[in-house]
Amino acid sequence: MKMEIVFIGKPRWEGGWPYVGYDNEPIKIQILEFVNQNFPDIECNPNEMVTTYNEQIVSKIKENISNSDGLLIYTIGHYGDPGLIQAGVEFIELNKPTILANFVYAGDHTFTKIYATIKGKGYPIYPISSKNIEDVKKPIEILHKLNQIKGERILIYASDTSDMNWEMVLGLFDPERQTIYKERPEFIDQIGKMRKEKFEFYTDLVGLDQAHQWRKDPKKYNEILKNIFGVEMLVEDAKEIVEYYK
Repeated sequence: MKMEIVFIGKPRWEGGWPYVGYDNEPIKIQILEFVNQNFPDIECNPNEMVTTYNEQIVSKIKENISNSDGLLIYTIGHYGDPGLIQAGVEFIELNKPTILANFVYAGDHTFTKIYATIKGKGYPIYPISSKNIEDVKKPIEILHKLNQIKGERILIYASDTSDMNWEMVLGLFDPERQTIYKERPEFIDQIGKMRKEKFEFYTDLVGLDQAHQWRKDPKKYNEILKNIFGVEMLVEDAKEIVEYYK
């Protein structure tokens, strides 16, 4: 996985947050070291820090983001320049999975303005504001795992029938049936009772049970899986795996 890292903040001697003369380098180094130490298998690429809307710098960062698997934006300062917000919004609009992180009492204004601009527009973004760098670990883990499953296929053997094939059920433990009959006759009795009753393997055929949500609309469910997770679901007839089992 390749992840671009973008820092957004103010020039050192501008008036703003955290304070005039604030040195951005220590916090940048701290964040980069944390990410690299905790995620050695992620290729992290720190970009030039955004302190205003410089078209050349923004264009270069956007090119890097386009060639990446994900993005970590860290707002570490602000001084009222709307260019910071514009740059952040444009990065997110590239529609890469993004973590928008804020260093509390530093980049708050920029962070909230960026998020308010893109909120509800369907971008794959996770916002987090914290003084503790450790708090970005979980979102990065999730981003990494989502990237790992892209292109995977989920094979489901399922049938939309609730009819129970009792001969097959009995056949599954046929070699042990005599032993079971001698030692556990109540089990055989129970099977006999269930055969007489209206017994269903599962009761939900319309998707109300959370375990069978995909049955409501398999086509739509598959579409969502592809769009959000990059995963394809294949539903095949259960008879196929039964044949292999036999």
